[in-house]
Amino acid sequence: MNKFIINCTISFVLLLPIHSMAQDQLTGKWDLTYFSAIDKIEFSPAMQLADTATYNQFLRSKKIILEQFYYHFFEGGRMEYCDIENSELIIREAFWSIKEDVLTITELKRPLERQAKLLKLSGDELELSLMIDGEASPDSKLVFERMEQ
Repeated sequence: MNKFIINCTISFVLLLPIHSMAQDQLTGKWDLTYFSAIDKIEFSPAMQLADTATYNQFLRSKKIILEQFYYHFFEGGRMEYCDIENSELIIREAFWSIKEDVLTITELKRPLERQAKLLKLSGDELELSLMIDGEASPDSKLVFERMEQ
């Protein structure tokens, strides 16, 4: 029994700095540079057959997403991020947390929680994969570049 408690304590002590380090590294503003779902939609058969107005609307939304989307993580677990709704850019406020390699974002004004698997986190690059039903989706990779600490 004592050996089990010691092993659990050691594991907790060893993992705590990694969790804390990820949170410290994440703090700051990150601009979206790539979103794989956009490519999937753009090159889908449905979009290839879409009328000109629909395709142009998609291109406007794509431009907004790739030029203006960001995640801004603040110390203390608060954040703001861009979203698009009816082709309009919206700034949302949320709380964020990391457990193991999963980022959880809980919005403040809507009952919505999003999760993403943390694929890569370095000083200047963040890669996430949105999670659907508890699993990382291969079609939803987001790549961000750090803009400010």
